[in-house]
Amino acid sequence: MFQLAACTSYVPLSHSYSTPVMRAQLEVPEAKIYLQHLENKYQHYVFDLEIDNQGSEAIYLSPQQISFYFSDHRFPRRELTEEGEKYMRLKRKLFVRKPVEVKELYEQKERSRAATATVFALVSVGMMVYDEVKDSKDRSRSHVTEKDVVRAATRDALVSISITATDIAQKSAQQAQEDSYFLVNEIFTEGKIEACQRKRGKIFLPVGEGLRYLRMVVPIENKEYIFDFKHEGTN
Repeated sequence: MFQLAACTSYVPLSHSYSTPVMRAQLEVPEAKIYLQHLENKYQHYVFDLEIDNQGSEAIYLSPQQISFYFSDHRFPRRELTEEGEKYMRLKRKLFVRKPVEVKELYEQKERSRAATATVFALVSVGMMVYDEVKDSKDRSRSHVTEKDVVRAATRDALVSISITATDIAQKSAQQAQEDSYFLVNEIFTEGKIEACQRKRGKIFLPVGEGLRYLRMVVPIENKEYIFDFKHEGTN
């Protein structure tokens, strides 16, 4: 279930093949808010959030105050009706990750993949040394059997596989390191957005059940702004 959810792509409800809208937009006198699902990474849905403060006062937002819900059916209309409130109370309310939690996650992935790459490198070097020692012994023999040839070919194949695996592990570690480095400037951080200013960054939603519909609630000051998404391909 979680593997399928990790492959899910969410688009605004207005998205269709004839009108491929990827970015949800909500405009009110005080602000313009944009949300777009960018990718899935480390068991999280990564969304791009942009807020354009069009008011005369600064507004404050903590990403971890943004809540979201999953559903297999479309959510009720956005108006706060009694039916809608009852429906929402029945749904499991989740929250966006705190920026500090996301940073810790990326740092943990960086350390884990670096350690994995080191292990693969050591194993690869060990296999190459072993292969060279065995090949040297084979060359010193006056007679080499067919079994020796097969064993040598098997060793060469294993060395080749270990080198390839090491290369993949090192590239993965390098990618994790780059992700962690650039995250500081990419993540949506807690704080004020001054009047006539805009702020943009990534927010992270823990992967859920991968249901067809997703509702996100962005609280700004004393108001809640609702965004509804669906699986790409859902009518």
